[in-house]
Amino acid sequence: MTPLQRKFHRLIRATRTFDAAFYARNNPDLAGEEDLLAQYIVQGEAENRAPSPYFDPLWYRGQLRRVPEGHCLLAHYLTVGDGDGYQPMIGLDPAFVRARAGRRDEPALVGYVRAVEAGRPVDPNRFFAAAWYGEQNPDVVAAGVDPYWHWVHVGADEGRLPSPDFNWFALRERYHLSGSNAEAFRALMARWRLLGGGDDDTGTDRTSAAERMQEEVRANHRPSPLYEHHAAPPAADTRRACDVYAFYLTQYHRVAENDAWWGEGFTEWHNVVRGTPRFSGHYQPRVPSALGFYDLEDPRIMPRQVALARQAGLAGFAFYYYHFGDQRLLERPLDRFVADPSLDAGFFLIWANETWSRRWDGSEAEILLEQRYPDTLPGEVAADLVRYAADPRYRRIGGRPLFVIYRVGHLPDPMGWIARFREACRTLGEDPVIWMAQTFEDLDPRVYDLDGAMEFPPHKHSRELPLAMPQRPFGSNPALKVWDYDRFVAAALADLAEPTPYPLVRACFPSWDNDSRRQGASSVIHGSTPALFRQWLEPLVAAAEADSDDPIVCINAWNEWGEGAYLEPDRHFGYAYLNTVQAVMHPQEDAGGLKIVLVGHDAFPAGAQRLLLHLGRTLTADLGASVRFVLLRGDAGYDGLLPDYQAVAPTIVCNAHRPVDRVAAELVRDGFGAAIVNSGASAPALKPLADAGLKVLSLIHELPAMADTLGFAPDLRAAAGVVRGFVASTRSVAQVIEDAGVPADAITLLPQGQYRRVARIDRDAARRALLGPDDDRAVVVALGYGDRRKGIDLFVAAAEAACAADEPMLFVWQGDWDPATAQALADRVEPLVAAGWLLHLPDRPEIETLMAAADLFLLSSREDPLPSAAIEAWSCGLPVVALADAGGISDLIAEDTDLGVLADGEDVASLAAAVQAGLALGRSEARAAWAAERFDWPGYVRALLGLVLAPPAVEVAIIGHNHGRFAASRCASIAQQTLPPVRVTYHDIASTDGSAAAARHEAARLGFGFRADPANGGHLPTTWRQIVADSDAEFLHLAEGDDWIAPDMLDRCVAALQDAPDAAYAFTAVEWIDGDDQVIADHSGYPASVIGPAVQDGAIDAATLRASGMRIRNPVLSVSSVVWRRAVLAELLERERAALASLDFAFDWLLYLRAAAAGHGAVFVPEPLCRHRQHAASFAERSDAGRHHAEIARVHALDPDPDRAAERAAYLVSIVQ
Repeated sequence: MTPLQRKFHRLIRATRTFDAAFYARNNPDLAGEEDLLAQYIVQGEAENRAPSPYFDPLWYRGQLRRVPEGHCLLAHYLTVGDGDGYQPMIGLDPAFVRARAGRRDEPALVGYVRAVEAGRPVDPNRFFAAAWYGEQNPDVVAAGVDPYWHWVHVGADEGRLPSPDFNWFALRERYHLSGSNAEAFRALMARWRLLGGGDDDTGTDRTSAAERMQEEVRANHRPSPLYEHHAAPPAADTRRACDVYAFYLTQYHRVAENDAWWGEGFTEWHNVVRGTPRFSGHYQPRVPSALGFYDLEDPRIMPRQVALARQAGLAGFAFYYYHFGDQRLLERPLDRFVADPSLDAGFFLIWANETWSRRWDGSEAEILLEQRYPDTLPGEVAADLVRYAADPRYRRIGGRPLFVIYRVGHLPDPMGWIARFREACRTLGEDPVIWMAQTFEDLDPRVYDLDGAMEFPPHKHSRELPLAMPQRPFGSNPALKVWDYDRFVAAALADLAEPTPYPLVRACFPSWDNDSRRQGASSVIHGSTPALFRQWLEPLVAAAEADSDDPIVCINAWNEWGEGAYLEPDRHFGYAYLNTVQAVMHPQEDAGGLKIVLVGHDAFPAGAQRLLLHLGRTLTADLGASVRFVLLRGDAGYDGLLPDYQAVAPTIVCNAHRPVDRVAAELVRDGFGAAIVNSGASAPALKPLADAGLKVLSLIHELPAMADTLGFAPDLRAAAGVVRGFVASTRSVAQVIEDAGVPADAITLLPQGQYRRVARIDRDAARRALLGPDDDRAVVVALGYGDRRKGIDLFVAAAEAACAADEPMLFVWQGDWDPATAQALADRVEPLVAAGWLLHLPDRPEIETLMAAADLFLLSSREDPLPSAAIEAWSCGLPVVALADAGGISDLIAEDTDLGVLADGEDVASLAAAVQAGLALGRSEARAAWAAERFDWPGYVRALLGLVLAPPAVEVAIIGHNHGRFAASRCASIAQQTLPPVRVTYHDIASTDGSAAAARHEAARLGFGFRADPANGGHLPTTWRQIVADSDAEFLHLAEGDDWIAPDMLDRCVAALQDAPDAAYAFTAVEWIDGDDQVIADHSGYPASVIGPAVQDGAIDAATLRASGMRIRNPVLSVSSVVWRRAVLAELLERERAALASLDFAFDWLLYLRAAAAGHGAVFVPEPLCRHRQHAASFAERSDAGRHHAEIARVHALDPDPDRAAERAAYLVSIVQ
């Protein structure tokens, strides 16, 4: 050892921070080494060998900018790093530990090790409670493992909590964390010094667990925002070819055995009501609604179940059949079904051949009724099957009755048993198709000489998928297992793409949660929604229809309430899941929403693919659209974002068996009418999609070199006459499209929006985290995948130039590098990294720290159309340096030199000079404001919809006063319209309760305009006049800020107006709701009571209106139910200016009267597509009865009608009364 190393040796030995036993145990190759500490100092640390469980060389090195040559990391920590707050291992916070286990004059690790050796648990940070963790996890204590070391390396990803009130959800939201639990915690600790050790808001909740649980129970008994009433019956001839069966449990009636085991009167409902929420958002208990806690002995129940199932499009039920060898059980509901031929549903049997025990998951514990297999059993089961199969409703395949065995592996000598069973069936005249359920370890039916298999989820995937961390748990439940529902969907759909060498019936479940049976030691598949369920079911049905002449799909289950797997209506979701089945099985009955196909070339984690992914997220989350992703390839190496796509919407990966033209035909059949095709690499899909009948918009991002490489010009030319148009992000890209032979008038120049908002964090803290204390070097950053096109070699050259000139700079690239390029640059990169001039960070979603610490963004790309990373840099106020003529960023800098500096091509000297000039520009809030306006993401999305749909121009103005609590739902109801408005503006009329801020936030989030108008309460005719004057749209919808409209309201009204050119406005039926969104009255019939039966015809001419009761009272119950022809409204508002001046809330009625007097008719849409809120804060409610009376009398006076004087007087009297 050198003298310096001997000094390190003495220091480490004196502090007892080297654990020789640990070192020897983890490095068996060093057996026989006399001085392990010396080996560690001289060689082991360089090989990343850890000196103790509590010091991680890799973790420690990753926190440092540089370590002096020849220095030992552990010695550096003891002498320097501890005082600077660097962690010796992940999450061991020196300041936190020193305050609890150390002395002020010694490194925290020394006190931590001393406490561990003394057997005193020490908390390493504010998140981890060492004593509590040991109490909750006795297996860890028994193994002699340090609790914190276990949690960091094992427990976090096993779903174990570090402290009783720990809240992963709050932590992830607050600090923008992603990945597995261990990855998220590692990312947080990497930023811990930046965050100053965190603050008190670290994810704990001081509300008691009992209080939170009670509130969760109350919430789960109420209708959720996803609650649906029963959908109208579909047309009889629209059901798809696939037969979908739901598993049916017959447990809901009394039997003597259950009375004996569980107590008198026991049925499955006794379990169901025990369900308890175990964490925030956990949907328990589950309470039935329409059918109640039924008894299957009640002859009224099964006909209602069959009616619900058949309306939804189910072919019937797969009844569980119980034969335990010496007795049958729960057979009466099945026999009741078979005995009633009026029950128009198919059925087949699933033999649930497993022992019943006190546990409910098929595991063996205290046995209640053992499954036996006497020699007579094959014949008895065969006799039952043949008897049931004699019913014409029994499901057959190729003329043979279907029979499913749940636990085929439990049969004694399975192949022999099945052979005897087949022979017994043949003797009785049947030759059944026998499938096995894919459960537990049994997947392949060929092992048992069976005809096929049936999926039985959650079996199979539950063993493959990682556990999720429950958010805000209400107590410690070590045996509780939680998975994410969307991961099951993604795994099942990925599995769907893989062919099987045997017949396989696919299956899905609407939800799954057996807490009511297992009481905390439960398995919960969390996060199901009707939309996610549809994302699973719909592709299964489509695949079955494509791959079989006799397609079958199954759902687990119709009524497994004890496992949370049911389609029957409940109090929380209503009929939403049944309605979802109906929407899938009767696709032309789909009432709802915008339906868009998003097409990409692959799922590689790069810019264009992320743009498409975020486009899908915005369409689904903010606009309520139904989205399908179609990827032209998704094989290994090109599938990095595939799980992200699948988590947003159903994702179809084209292949030889499912080419794009076939996919396009399926999508058209399913009601999709438009497609946005992203990038030139996807151009081969343009013409097949358009030929199938879809409206197609092509987004092109490529510049000339990439366009030549991809060779998509012929595809653009072929599609030019059949697609809606082409979108280019820059003029250079537009030239590429034009050079391909596309007419210039078919190309729209539309810069892409900034889909990722970069949160602002403290700049000083960010710089300290990146550079360490007292380091004022300039930070030059880049983001993205590093390869030659992205100019990673030029970025390295710029760092070399700064290093050669001894300029105080740090160059940081965050993002993965192309392996071949990285290898070629290794000899240049390594010296720069070692000298502290260059830092390479891996790809990760969190960029806030980097952007906050940066002084300049260097875009070294040789060719890049309009990279999001540079836009994000501008949004943070950073200047950008780019190569001249390299793409859209270069064009923008050339137009405005405040945005950055251009380097002369690939000249390194010019690039170095540009970096210096860019640094001189400094950060700028004006630059950030410009970027926010120029690259508005919601506006970009709506512009794309306008181009692909080419809808009639309708504008929306939302007018609110103290309506902040309703701003989110109100704005969402506009954003989710199937006819996207060309412009939406929220007008706040002098709110006094903070509502303006809430409305402004929602408007900004959705890309709406916002305007604060001064007058308190406003004179609405004046506000309307201003809105109309500012609009040039053909149609206009003026809406109250606390009302709601259905997604197709604008679409229906505008279509009605287009069919009735003489009509001034269209209006819909109205429901009244209260302040809690509950419907309190349906006034759908009210317009007919005023106008008469003519409203049933839809279009009403002016003469009919003038002759109707409209001259007595207003037939329109809410202005929010109306869409105007803007030109007519503008003329009326101006002509009636004087008359309107005396009216505050009855002014709209006068406008309807004047429109009819001018010869304009109206159109009535009879469905209640508008919900008008009746509550104390509404404009109408604030008007007293006297004022109400006076304004109606004023309208009567402005529209004289002597013939109706008596009726008008009676109406006025009725108002007073």
